[in-house]
Amino acid sequence: MAINENAFLDELALHYLYKAESISTDRIEKVLSPNDKQLVNNVICNRKNLTSYVNNNIGYLAYDEDKKILSITAKGKKCIEDRYSEKRKS
Repeated sequence: MAINENAFLDELALHYLYKAESISTDRIEKVLSPNDKQLVNNVICNRKNLTSYVNNNIGYLAYDEDKKILSITAKGKKCIEDRYSEKRKS
């Protein structure tokens, strides 16, 4: 069974940026998807579109066109924190 690579990379970028806070365009290709640069660039291109695979992802990522830096927003951080805020069950 194949996975949806676009959805996987959208989620991976969001999780990575939660810890790293920002990453350059050149580095994101090397770190997240060295074998398929187009897939990782879709994360940048789709960050404001409904085509993003992260539900309601609009506003989770910000891209500085001049500096070529992708970063997570406060809304994106809150999404991750809400998702993983529960304690381990005994």
